Amino acid sequence: MMAGDAPGCLSTEQVMKLVYLTTADLAASTVEEFPTVTVAGIATYVFLRAKVIEHKAEIANLLRQLPEPFSQPGGWPLSVAAYARDGRKWTSLEMAVDALFALGIASGQASVMRDLDGKPVGAVILDRIQ
Repeated sequence: MMAGDAPGCLSTEQVMKLVYLTTADLAASTVEEFPTVTVAGIATYVFLRAKVIEHKAEIANLLRQLPEPFSQPGGWPLSVAAYARDGRKWTSLEMAVDALFALGIASGQASVMRDLDGKPVGAVILDRIQ
């Protein structure tokens, strides 16, 4: 098992399992049983299972593994977020980085710096990580 494969270790798989629908979710027969939320990520909109918000601690654990400057005023650019705090590249997919930040935004643990028109400027701040 590689370092990035350990349970709870920041990886594309860990992020995507929180974002994407499971077989059990897909088996839900009505929209009421399977609500979703739409989150404006950095590069795109991400549709999340509404119940993903219940996984705040797991999301916080993944966010804490990003490099330290993401937790400082001013944030850091999205392009650096593909690397974990230990210097390991955890993903090659920009979609996975955007999904991680969407999870943080949806759970109230991250915010995106925006210009005066409300457009994201590509810097993310991790705040209120619980």
